[in-house]
Amino acid sequence: MDLELNEGYQNLVYAIVRQAVDDYRFCKRYLRKHHKTEGLVALVAEQVARREKREEKRKQANLPPIEEPRSQEEILLRRIERAEFLLADAIEFFHSDWFYMLTDVDGSVILDRLEAEIL
Repeated sequence: MDLELNEGYQNLVYAIVRQAVDDYRFCKRYLRKHHKTEGLVALVAEQVARREKREEKRKQANLPPIEEPRSQEEILLRRIERAEFLLADAIEFFHSDWFYMLTDVDGSVILDRLEAEIL
């Protein structure tokens, strides 16, 4: 029974670390192709402001709210921001006390290898 428990624990540790590695790889590749620029941020802010203004006019006219679809630029910006968040989360995980409790590997070594692999 202890052997099964130990094997299950090792499988869980492997799955957790593997997910962090996969997240890191995916986000780095995605962010290499899709850049968050000031122009994109400004465009999306303008689009959101216009949408909110239209919503306010509808509300003042006692019209029912409508769900306007997000623009392609807003969707792209949200995806970029999500990738940035996941990448930061993966990096934080590799430097965390929890990672060191799960493994006997230096997280910086893994990050260096991942960075070299992606370049």
